[in-house]
Formats: sequence, structure tokens, C-alpha cells
Amino acid sequence: MNPHIVSIFEPVAPSPIDRYNLVSNLYEKKICAGIALLPIFPYIIDNELESLISTAVHHHARYILYKYLELKGDQKQDVLKSIHHYFPQHLQMYEQEYDQRYTPSLTYQEKLYKKMHELTQKYQIPTKIPLLNETL
Repeated sequence: MNPHIVSIFEPVAPSPIDRYNLVSNLYEKKICAGIALLPIFPYIIDNELESLISTAVHHHARYILYKYLELKGDQKQDVLKSIHHYFPQHLQMYEQEYDQRYTPSLTYQEKLYKKMHELTQKYQIPTKIPLLNETL
């Protein structure tokens, strides 16, 4: 994932490569682990989704969980301030997507679900946590 984006939205979290390596280590110990792409910031990481999924599969992730960004309460203003500061080219799209809603438009949601379905099918990785009796 783009280090610039990580530094903005996850400044104190472990690096993405450290998290991928943890999934690999858990896999080696026969522990089921996956990746959660939460939240997906519209227009900011959309073009990185395939790379994120292929890297997850390379590191033996057993599933991918994902959901679009929800903007509730004060969070909406905080995120829009960050978008304005770091990604001003996307501010108008965010204002349109989240106008009078805490979720992006249905059009965006459908586009995201379609893209994620295509990518998870391509890389043959489920979008749910496997049951205990399902094999690793």
C-alpha cells in the first residue's frame, strides 16, 4: 500500500508489510488468518485493491474482508478535513458521495462490490472467515 496513504490514516499502526508477514507466520503455524481492508477510502485506494489482494494471497491470507468507508457523526468532518488537506482533488467527489448519507452512493457501492468480486474470484480467495471445519 502507498506509504503516504498509510502515514496519513494509520500513522502508529504496524506497516502493511509487517501485517502481511504476520499472516505468513500464522499460516506456517497452521492458524487461519486473513486481511481486512477496512475501510476502503473511495477514489484513494481503489486503484491499489488488486495489489493489496495479490499480496495478501502471496502471504497465504485465507480470506479478505472489506467494506467501504462510513462517515458518521463528527468523523465525517474530520475525514473531509483530511481529504481537503491531503487529497484536495477528491474533495468534491467525497462531498457528492456522502451528501446527506454516512455511506457512499449506491453506485459507488455496487462498483466496489463488483470489482472486489472480480478480484477475489481471480485470486480465488473468499470474502468470509472460513468455518473451523474448513481446511486451510
